[in-house]
Amino acid sequence: MGNYRMNVPKKQNVRNVEVKMEISIFRTSVATETNINELRAMLDILVGAGNWNFDLEDVDNILRVNYPPHQNNFLANELRKYGFVCIELY
Repeated sequence: MGNYRMNVPKKQNVRNVEVKMEISIFRTSVATETNINELRAMLDILVGAGNWNFDLEDVDNILRVNYPPHQNNFLANELRKYGFVCIELY
């Protein structure tokens, strides 16, 4: 189990509209690399490859994402659909 690193772009330009990206932190029940592999395709699509990581060495199994903060609730609900606890901390 490891700490997965991500690239952190400051902003993303979508259709000539500047979207503010921020790092958000979630407490999760994702506990193994197998769990991460179950979520990888979904997170790569929703958040973007390289814009998310898990810290499984942290007691809260932290998920960090570089994502528009107004969509955090949607992201947490998507993880819940896969059967994982996901609570936004910051």
